[in-house]
Amino acid sequence: MTEKLETIWYWCGKLLTPIGAALLLAGLWLVAGAPIEALQGPPQKIFYLHVSLAWISFVLFGGVALSGIVYLVTRQRFWDQAGHGLASTGFVFLSGVLVTGPIWARPIWGTWWVWEPRLTTTFILWLLFAAYHLIRLARGNDGWTARACAVLGIFAFADVPVIHLSVLWWRSMHPFPVVMRKGDVGGGLDPAMVTPLLVMVAAMTCLGLGLSAIRTRLRKREDTLLGVFE
Repeated sequence: MTEKLETIWYWCGKLLTPIGAALLLAGLWLVAGAPIEALQGPPQKIFYLHVSLAWISFVLFGGVALSGIVYLVTRQRFWDQAGHGLASTGFVFLSGVLVTGPIWARPIWGTWWVWEPRLTTTFILWLLFAAYHLIRLARGNDGWTARACAVLGIFAFADVPVIHLSVLWWRSMHPFPVVMRKGDVGGGLDPAMVTPLLVMVAAMTCLGLGLSAIRTRLRKREDTLLGVFE
């Protein structure tokens, strides 16, 4: 069963990465032609990149948590390798979220950063996965590291729903959800803005999963060459 999953995951890397690259080019072209938001003007267009990066980051970190749970139960090497691959790619995409957010905020809020709930909880998630990678760098890929990172990945993912709900739970400068609204998905956007956003989300989803699969395979080769693990 695990061998079949490894094969499927391998082909995800081979197929989804070029598809994601093509969709990204198409998405950027659609974003360029999308309507300009009435209040925020051209800076609002970074929204399409910012939201799609956040989406795939959270999906990948969900995969890290799931891989961690399965690894702790089965102790199968593949699940630690997959979790590492997902975490590596998710960390890069989340870093993109923290870069594009301030670029968008500066002309709209008049400041690059505010310690408001959503930004703060997102930064905490980034710190947790920075710690995840520091543990791997410091300890290598032995059994203790795999167990520690599995637990940390599960714990860190608990921050994701907090990030999503933070604007509803606390006073926040961050806009309320316009895409994932209860009973009205996408209803907060002009219809002409929905298509570019969906293409960008699809592009990031394909790229995120594809690059994670490639990183997983590289990690497997590292383990084989170095003869590490339990």
